[in-house]
Amino acid sequence: MIFTNAYFLIGLIFAAIPLILHLITKKQIKILKFPSLIFIKKAMQKESRKIRITELLLLIIRTLIIVFLVLSLAKPVVFYKTPGKFSAVSEEDKSIVFILDNSYSMGLISEGESLLKKSKRIALRIMQRITGDDDSFSLILTSDMNRVKFYDLTFNKDDVIANIQDAKISYLRNDLFGSLQDAEKILDKSNNPRRIIYLITDMQKNIFMRDERFVYQYIKNKYPVFIIKNSAEQRKNSAIIKHQISMKLNFKGDTVAIQPIVKNFSSLQNNLIIKSIINNEAVNQKSIPLKPEQKSMVNVRYIISRAGYLGGYSEITDGDDLAYDNRNYFVLYVPKSINIMVKDTKNELFYIVNAINPAYVLNKKVKSYLNIKEYKSIPPANGSDIFIFSYDNLDRAGISKLKKILLRASILIFPSKDLNINNFNSFLAKSRIVEGVMQKRNENKKAPFQIEFVDYTHPLFDIFQDLSIFKNTKIFSYYKLKLDSMSYNTRIIARFANNDPAIVEYNYVTRDEQASGKILLFTFLPDKNNTDFVYNPNFPPLVHQAVKYLVNKPEEEAYSKFITGQTVDDVFSILEVKQKSIEPLTKEEGSIIDNVIVKPGLYKVDKKLIAVNTDYEESDLKSVRMKDVIKNYKGLSIISAENKEEIEEKVFSSLSARSLWKLFLVIALILLILEQAIANELYKYIMPVVSKYIKRR
Repeated sequence: MIFTNAYFLIGLIFAAIPLILHLITKKQIKILKFPSLIFIKKAMQKESRKIRITELLLLIIRTLIIVFLVLSLAKPVVFYKTPGKFSAVSEEDKSIVFILDNSYSMGLISEGESLLKKSKRIALRIMQRITGDDDSFSLILTSDMNRVKFYDLTFNKDDVIANIQDAKISYLRNDLFGSLQDAEKILDKSNNPRRIIYLITDMQKNIFMRDERFVYQYIKNKYPVFIIKNSAEQRKNSAIIKHQISMKLNFKGDTVAIQPIVKNFSSLQNNLIIKSIINNEAVNQKSIPLKPEQKSMVNVRYIISRAGYLGGYSEITDGDDLAYDNRNYFVLYVPKSINIMVKDTKNELFYIVNAINPAYVLNKKVKSYLNIKEYKSIPPANGSDIFIFSYDNLDRAGISKLKKILLRASILIFPSKDLNINNFNSFLAKSRIVEGVMQKRNENKKAPFQIEFVDYTHPLFDIFQDLSIFKNTKIFSYYKLKLDSMSYNTRIIARFANNDPAIVEYNYVTRDEQASGKILLFTFLPDKNNTDFVYNPNFPPLVHQAVKYLVNKPEEEAYSKFITGQTVDDVFSILEVKQKSIEPLTKEEGSIIDNVIVKPGLYKVDKKLIAVNTDYEESDLKSVRMKDVIKNYKGLSIISAENKEEIEEKVFSSLSARSLWKLFLVIALILLILEQAIANELYKYIMPVVSKYIKRR
């Protein structure tokens, strides 16, 4: 016997109330003897034994009344291993909702078959045990796009069996909470006395604990939930959780480092073979051992053969029991060129332009991936990737143009040698792109300034093996910049020996808090009269790296950050595409259902390419303990089954069970009537005796 509303059993403590009251009334009290009552006492002693027996009987009956009322509220159910074992118990009409976990973790291979196949076999065995003509059914698949297969309970058993057999693995997120809610709503429509939920799952810890507070808050305790655990004890599962690209902006002919990150989610040693494919070309295959819970990075180098969007993936080809998370996709964007706008009215950025593209200075007819255009004033925002200028003086219209550029591009700012500090501070205050003020110009040609503190973790220095690029660099003058505050949008990349900033990065954020372009501000002007760094062999690659870093746009990083379950409209909104068209690169059917991307892969969106991957939360196969589920899911009446014996004993026998709450309620009412009768009889017996002796006196 089980109790479907087990938490009502706490009410059994109230069964002690009759006993407590009985003991209180039996307290020793001070007795005053009156001679006139001596004869009454003698008469009462003759009947006291009979009264004590009656009081004890009343105590027992009153206790049983409370016990049966509490048990009735707890809704007890008695099971029979064989239907019809006791002829006095007839089978009740049932309404049953099956919830099958079909998330991709159920694709784990155990004993030669997937967990989902085992789950379907369990569900079908339960269906075979159900023989009533008035029994009704529904089916919910926790990870399907349309998870509820029958919103209205159906009496057609064959349809339910067919849908169970057709259930397939889904890449969408496991919605346990939503499935339980749906099951309750479906059973609310039923008039059958027996209503049951069968949940067949691998009981992943992160899924059950993720939805714990929602279940407790929103799921009402109406129907028993049989949780049937279907998992494998010894399993090997690793997954490629993401790709890390060392330099986000690359060009044709560059060697790009692509690093798939692999994690072993199991408690066993896992020896894997990792293969990488880029642009339909196999570029790497490597064997790696992974200890339990270990994470590792595989280094893949690829020489870019063309510009445009390059798609690829890395996959685990051997050594894993779960195949559905073995592949992770990525997209690499290779621009044909970079549009650079330069404002240099006083020819102060000669060395910067020369470092970016020597061919531009020596021979303007030589084409390069760097398209440089010079302007005498702030240019229009359209068509630019980066804007480089030496600040001398800007009016209100110039500041407005500069802010528009930041909505689409990034800016590299150098102070002019004739900088008007007051005008520059006014520019900082009006534009609000930099939180600080320029105080003064520090100049010393006899004792040049040194850059001593450098943040070498910044991407500007990714390409340098020797992290002493500013060593012995002489800077004869710079402008002292005082920062008002160090917000998350501000990062000091290099400092002078006296701790003054030399290179500062700002992430420009609009009022609606959407990040836009980046700003790199140098507090010194790189020309031959101001520093010897322009002759340093590290100067051209550093400028090149700065341009690549600034041109990298946030939306380009997002090409590989989509996951299954996102809507097509989300993709269009993030990428800001004009032609709203999307299709899988493989032309595979069923990749998009009801405007939702349901399968991982590479997708063509307008003229762009995106990578869609699974949520690797499902890759962690650790199971939650059943006692923790029963403890934490207080809002549910849970009956657990973790092995074949328990499935036979609890689940299959539940089909021939009968609810006893009505019987217990009737017993409680009968006992209440009996208690009233006995109490009244005792009262009628005692009072005449007392009255008789009072009259004699």
